[in-house]
Amino acid sequence: MRHSPKAASRYLKVHHGLDYAPKTLANWRSDGGGPVFVKIRGRIYYDSADLDAWVQRNASSKLAWSGQEI
Repeated sequence: MRHSPKAASRYLKVHHGLDYAPKTLANWRSDGGGPVFVKIRGRIYYDSADLDAWVQRNASSKLAWSGQEI
């Protein structure tokens, strides 16, 4: 399923307990980090599988940095 940045932010919160704002996702996109995304007709989308994979790859580093429990 594809998610807008706002919906991706909600998905990360509901499914993984991660509280990242859409602006944080935008900052990561511009810095070349964060979850994989696609741009379709000028709009950004995140796939659920890509969000899940990103969380798994970055569980220790991102969560430790954010101060959240692993």
